[in-house]
Amino acid sequence: LISPSQFLLETYVREGYPRDRLVLLEHGLPDQGLSGTARSGEPGHPLRVGYIGSLTRHKGVHVLIEAFRHIPPGQATLDVFGSPDAFPAYSAGLQQMAEGRPHIRLRGAFEHDRLGEVLRGLDLLVVPSLWYENSPVVIQEALSAQVPVIASRLGALPEKVKEGVQGLLFEPGDVESLAGVLRTLIADPSRLAVFRENLRDYRPDLAAHLASITALYGSLLAASGSGPLSSSQ
Repeated sequence: LISPSQFLLETYVREGYPRDRLVLLEHGLPDQGLSGTARSGEPGHPLRVGYIGSLTRHKGVHVLIEAFRHIPPGQATLDVFGSPDAFPAYSAGLQQMAEGRPHIRLRGAFEHDRLGEVLRGLDLLVVPSLWYENSPVVIQEALSAQVPVIASRLGALPEKVKEGVQGLLFEPGDVESLAGVLRTLIADPSRLAVFRENLRDYRPDLAAHLASITALYGSLLAASGSGPLSSSQ
């Protein structure tokens, strides 16, 4: 039984799954040319903040937009990327929240081959989830591009975003907590440069992930007497 986060592994154990059959193994990602694609915040320039993901209530997008309503337009911009089609009523509510605030923009969905371009346009990614997350790939993608992350202190997110190293955390659903974190980085954009430097060598290596999976299957086959795993298998 494979889990990409310690949080999920412990959840399995609490629900009665045998700990000795659980393996902690983070996702790997293919090389998407994301390394070093973003610029850090600079004095005199608005902080470029983004959200990439589903537009649904449990993802907490409304919390992020509400927090941004407390941020003056000249200090930061927010670009929200996600399709409005799955939950049109919720998406319409987000649009209504953003009306009259030109620094809050709902951009819709984008093709995955534009991911590098989108991340190049951000200084910071926010993951404001209200419900448990396991191992969001978007966090790995952002960190691979040296884009620091602000995330809810919830589920596996504190595992995926090392606070004070790769980004910052806030209390889930707490608009003022998130706004306060944003103000901290607006007031001291040099912290973003530190986070980016910490991410210089971040690589969720797909080859290493596949090697671990192959070794795991090989050990199971050997234990069952089925012989080694061949390349054709």
